[in-house]
This record gives sequence, structure tokens and C-alpha cells, in this order.
Amino acid sequence: MSYLATKFIDVFMEQMHGMSVGFNLAHLPREQCLHWWSGLTGTFFVIPAFSDNRMEKLGKFFWFLQAVLSILADYVYIGVAHPIHGIDRYSATINCFRVLAVGFKARLHGHVYMAVVPLGIHLLARIAKQELAWHLWIFLHGWWHVSAPILIYWMYNDEQVVFDSKKKMKEAFGKMSKSSKEKKASRSSSRGRSKTPTKKTPTKSKKSPAPVKKLTPKKTERGRSATPNARRSTRKRTGPDR
Repeated sequence: MSYLATKFIDVFMEQMHGMSVGFNLAHLPREQCLHWWSGLTGTFFVIPAFSDNRMEKLGKFFWFLQAVLSILADYVYIGVAHPIHGIDRYSATINCFRVLAVGFKARLHGHVYMAVVPLGIHLLARIAKQELAWHLWIFLHGWWHVSAPILIYWMYNDEQVVFDSKKKMKEAFGKMSKSSKEKKASRSSSRGRSKTPTKKTPTKSKKSPAPVKKLTPKKTERGRSATPNARRSTRKRTGPDR
């Protein structure tokens, strides 16, 4: 562990030197390190640009740029002092921290932990360069170019999946809250209607006609009717009294 810790510190200091004082320096012999595997595999950095991620549009452009810079620094200008080496170091460092930030933001902790694999390969390649093991550096640096873009491509796709699932959950919760609010509003309106008294319009009652009273003739003591018409009728029937 102490050996790896000291080597990690040495690699970190070398990186800081290459990004400041040794901005143009290559730190590699051209005759021993010029190889298609360590140089042309830089084209793999365009792989994340073809992911299904719709949010990282600027990030996809950066990976196109990183692929071009990697080919120029590790193949075209390898072993030759050129500013492209410093630009490549800055671009690779910024992209590394940016991808880790994307993983933490999307809570893709498994992908972040798996970044130990390509970063470990890159660290071993830098140690091989310090030990002047050029063939080992060519082998490891090529695998760094292959493993890192594949992991980034995977992370970008999963980030889009996480974003889409969160969006669908928000839409579902929004619809549920909207429907519950509408139900509450309808209940409150129905309660308000039931509480307000309704004015009844007075209806005119039709008066029923008074019953017609039938006049019954009054009888006298002898059983005759008291009305004069009745007396006349009896006289005509019986005739005059003798």
C-alpha cells in the first residue's frame, strides 16, 4: 500500500508539472512509444457521444474534442514538444471530474465505484512510464482508452433512464394531486350548495267553491209545509174545503 501511495503522489505531481511548467513536454520517447494501440485507440472517446443521453449535449461535444486531442497527443505528436500535450492533459482532467460529478448527481454510485477500473489502469500505465517499461505502457495506455469511454457511455445511458423515470413519477404525482384537488373542490362546492337555503315561491291556492245548501221545507205541527207554494199545491189537489 505504501508503494502504491508513493507512486500515486508521484503521478499526481507529474500531472501538475505537465499542466503548468511542462505544458509542451511529451515525457515519452517517440521511437519506443509510437504505436497504433496506444495512439489510435483514442478514437474510442467518441463512443459516449453516441449514447441515448439527451441532456449531455455539451458533454458529447467535449468527448469528440477529447478523441481528437488524444490521437494528436498520443500518436501524431508523441515524443515531440507541442502545446497539444498540455491541452490534452487539461481536457482529460476536466472530463474526468465532470463525469464523476454526473454520476454523483444522478446517484449512479455503482458506476462511480466502477471508475476505479479505468483510473487504476491509467495509474498503472503512468507507473510503467516512470519505470521506463515502454511496452507495458503501450499495452496499459491503450486499455485506458478503451475502458474509460465504455464506462462513460454506460453511465450516460443510465443517467437518461434515471431522468426519464423521475420525470414520469413527477407527472404521475402531479396528476394525482390535481385529481385530489378537483375532488376536494367539488365536495366543498356541493357542501356550500346544501347549506344555502332555497327560496320557495309562494303558490296561490285555489279556493274551493262553497257548498250549495239545499233548502228543505219546514213542516208545521199538522204535517203541512210552511211555504205558500206547498199550500197552493195541496189546495188544487184536494179542492176547497166544505
